[in-house]
Amino acid sequence: MIDEYINNIFNEDGLPAKEAARLRRQKEFGLPLMFQGKEIIDLVKAITAAVRPDDYDPDKGYTDEEIQADDVAEMERLKEGEREPPLLSNSHREMLLSQLEIFAMTMNIKLASAVRTPYYILQMENAVLVKVNAQELKTLISLLKYEGVGDKEHWQLLRIAIEEFRLLFRQWIKTIFPDDSSEEGDGWNLFVLDEDPDYDQNNQLNSPLDADADEKDIWNDFFGGFSFDDDDDDDDDDDDDY
Repeated sequence: MIDEYINNIFNEDGLPAKEAARLRRQKEFGLPLMFQGKEIIDLVKAITAAVRPDDYDPDKGYTDEEIQADDVAEMERLKEGEREPPLLSNSHREMLLSQLEIFAMTMNIKLASAVRTPYYILQMENAVLVKVNAQELKTLISLLKYEGVGDKEHWQLLRIAIEEFRLLFRQWIKTIFPDDSSEEGDGWNLFVLDEDPDYDQNNQLNSPLDADADEKDIWNDFFGGFSFDDDDDDDDDDDDDY
């Protein structure tokens, strides 16, 4: 199934020579990255399966009563200053494990989109989302490790896999170049500057602020008319006396 999926992504049949060459370049550098992403998904699935209780049913999850009881027990442990793992309630732990799986899946979905699309801007937008989800994975791993969830060695294996993914990503991203589709921009001035009416003929940004406006009036409008005069501070002091 994986082989068929990859063949569909890198199928050059009927493509113009320029697009076929781009796809071959993506296959050379993108395919190792995709395999590394698949390894991260497999690791995440294995680790979360090992952490979850044997009697946990992911289709049913936890009932509202179980979640409420878990949350109360978790708060009691925190109140008593208990710092021995496991500190998280079952429902809280399950929420974090589910997020871990979502980040890993989203990272790979966006990577496949970036590799397959011929449009520069879409490639870069998806590449950014790949990086963001990989970073979120690392942050969540640190949190779960700190909270004593799972085996530290398993989390370290996952961190190593993400680092290998990052190094492959750095090589792959060099294969993405602006193309004809990037000339019009995306309307947000990301990756490619659009023809922007906010810039004058000398490429100077026209300020959206009124040049004749008083700076104090601008800040008053920004803060919704809140006053920061000394008189207000005096009133607050008077209130404290009561």
